[in-house]
Amino acid sequence: MNISREKFLDLLRFFAIIGVLFRHSDLNTWYARAGWAGVDLFFVLSGFLISNLLFREYTRNNSVNIPRFLTRRGFKIYPSFYVMLISSLIISWLAFGSLFGINNILSEVLFMQSYFDGCYLHTWSLAVEEHFYIFLSILVYFLVRFKLLDKKKSMISLFSSLILIVFLLRYSYIVNGQSIEKLRFFMSHLRCDGLLIGVLISYLYNFLPEVFSQAKKYVQFLIIACIGLISLVFYVDTKSFFLLTIGFDLIAIGFGLLLVLNLILKENSVYQRFFTNQIISFFALIGKYSYSIYLWHIIIAQLLNHYFNERLPVILYFISAIAIGMLFSVLIEQPVLKLREKLKISM
Repeated sequence: MNISREKFLDLLRFFAIIGVLFRHSDLNTWYARAGWAGVDLFFVLSGFLISNLLFREYTRNNSVNIPRFLTRRGFKIYPSFYVMLISSLIISWLAFGSLFGINNILSEVLFMQSYFDGCYLHTWSLAVEEHFYIFLSILVYFLVRFKLLDKKKSMISLFSSLILIVFLLRYSYIVNGQSIEKLRFFMSHLRCDGLLIGVLISYLYNFLPEVFSQAKKYVQFLIIACIGLISLVFYVDTKSFFLLTIGFDLIAIGFGLLLVLNLILKENSVYQRFFTNQIISFFALIGKYSYSIYLWHIIIAQLLNHYFNERLPVILYFISAIAIGMLFSVLIEQPVLKLREKLKISM
């Protein structure tokens, strides 16, 4: 993988996790309110990166090892998550004297938080991704088995249709709902369109690279479209009918265009020099640890709010969440990933 591309993806992870931290802070500013979109950015990135692993394996070997793929995801997701969950349950009991109900705990353990109440308000997105990994694995398995993955027009139609289906499901859900405030927008089948947009971009990248060569002619238009679509997060009401239907998709397409622009510009020398900047490199480094930061930030916020009597200095929250997340990444996530490579569980 190109160095600038690696740093670019980590830089996007940085902006995603910073957005989430702002959203769950005590700030009530326009950029803090827009921080929810960090999760949608994570979705697009995950859809692209996960499917890219499967598509690259297929183009190399003309086959895909689904059990190995899921095992690799398990090494990435489960150890850090379950360490956080067990630790946070103990912390909650010791610090707050409170215990979660067995149903809440089971929802977390079984990754069903996107459908049933769990223990924390942020882990629903992990459930969405987990369900999507399983769905994508099954889908790719049958596409490979029936020799459909090379049928490019059919695959583009398939992934585009799946995005449309998710949108229509969410549209129907909202139209038929009694009240927007009472609806759950976390359910996996209503929120996986961002992941599918990432998959579509990945498919084009692996099977139709000429699309990106042609797109170089339209860089300025793509930049304007990208900025215009992403800027919606700052102006659209999070409970508006527009956002909760087509708005999610438009913003996800904006994030997708960021990926497309990176793939188009990755060979540009000026673009590559941009990622040698020390500040950019520092931001990308934080982005590298975004998963563990995401896992721990709510627990850190709860602890700090408890001991500061809900007058929490925002800067302390940011520094603590990032530092603790990076610490647990070094202690848990990174060693497990090294073990994964040592066991030669590779794609």
